[in-house]
Amino acid sequence: MGSVDDDAYLNARPALLRGVIALACVVMTTVASGEPPHPHEPELGPDIEPRGPEEPAQRYKVPMRNGMLRVPGGEFSMGYEGPPPGEPNEKPVHLVKVAPFWIDRTEVTIEEMRACVDRSECPARPRNGPGCTFDRSDPKLPVNCVSWQLADAYCRAVGKRLPTEAEWEFAASGGQKVRYPWGSGPPSCPVTVTLVSNHSGASCSPRGPTPVGVHPKGASPFGVEDMAGNVEEWVADWYADHYEVQLPQHAAASPAGPAFGVAHVLRGGGWMSRPRETRVTARSWGSLNEAGANVGFRCAKD
Repeated sequence: MGSVDDDAYLNARPALLRGVIALACVVMTTVASGEPPHPHEPELGPDIEPRGPEEPAQRYKVPMRNGMLRVPGGEFSMGYEGPPPGEPNEKPVHLVKVAPFWIDRTEVTIEEMRACVDRSECPARPRNGPGCTFDRSDPKLPVNCVSWQLADAYCRAVGKRLPTEAEWEFAASGGQKVRYPWGSGPPSCPVTVTLVSNHSGASCSPRGPTPVGVHPKGASPFGVEDMAGNVEEWVADWYADHYEVQLPQHAAASPAGPAFGVAHVLRGGGWMSRPRETRVTARSWGSLNEAGANVGFRCAKD
């Protein structure tokens, strides 16, 4: 994504700029001390997130096959209109009916991406750079620094596709009115991987995302893991500043987003995202050139 001015940052908070700022904070802290930064809560005032009763989400047992979970589909209220935190691009709330589908239990790993590249089925390697995982030694790290085109190509190469935005939110929330995949309780480092607070530049995992599936308490009601934090996830839809509700042509289909655009939707937040950006309704976006260290993906299948 290209550079943006401060007003654009405040209005859109594009994923790449947020990642660059957070990564710079981590690097400066590490260089100054000679050690990775320690998670702490700076004295910068309270988070704006409301602190009500911490109710867990209701969990469901669903079939799993070849690393994918079968989400049964159903009708749910997509989006958010209420007290902070919440953004204009999460409106309007609208009823959505999602057809049954399969979704990867975890984010796509570097092991899986390497296999696709080695088979010459993926058109390119993910890019290298600070925080990028493709050349690291742990095969279970999620692959990041991946463009939308490469994520889409990978999913197609393995007989899958990117999830729609509606499918992603349904898989994350279970169709329930929950703030996070696990329920209403706020994010914390034992549950997910984000910045340690909405006001901090220090990450729960300063060197990058953690291996997939190591935070089972943060799983969604259907058991889908890492849908909050670790890496932001590409979805199939083009991005719009508000929901453009398009009903499916037939009952068996799931709704889709805009027919065209200049950026694609990112969901779930990552290791360099503020906790509030990992809510199940929070939306971000990335241009066709976005391939930052905070960005990864998972696949879905009909």
